[in-house]
Amino acid sequence: MATAPVLADPLSLELLILNLIRNAAAASKESGRPKLGVSLEPAGKRWKVTVWNNGLVLSDEQFTRLEHAAESTKPEGLGLGLSIVREIADMHSASLHFERLAKGGVRAELMIDRLATKDPEKNNE
Repeated sequence: MATAPVLADPLSLELLILNLIRNAAAASKESGRPKLGVSLEPAGKRWKVTVWNNGLVLSDEQFTRLEHAAESTKPEGLGLGLSIVREIADMHSASLHFERLAKGGVRAELMIDRLATKDPEKNNE
């Protein structure tokens, strides 16, 4: 089993990733054939966590709201989920970026610093 060591609060990181997955699952329901994916890979001195969905194509306005997370793109949403996700990312000096996918859906990419270990096997290098 591969590990991805980081210096982070485990509960906060779990909340961040679960929130991205829940949002992806909710968005993909709209497509009629829901799909989502999660991946983890090394990216230099960071880890890249990617969560994507095949939801509907977002308008410029919806994507702008998603990027700034001040309000929800869901009619019943409060906009707190992504605000919390961004706050947790910021607390861990991580970056969070969203990308619209051409055929619909969104890819969220979290970049977080890797924790250096003395055992290269544990760094997945």
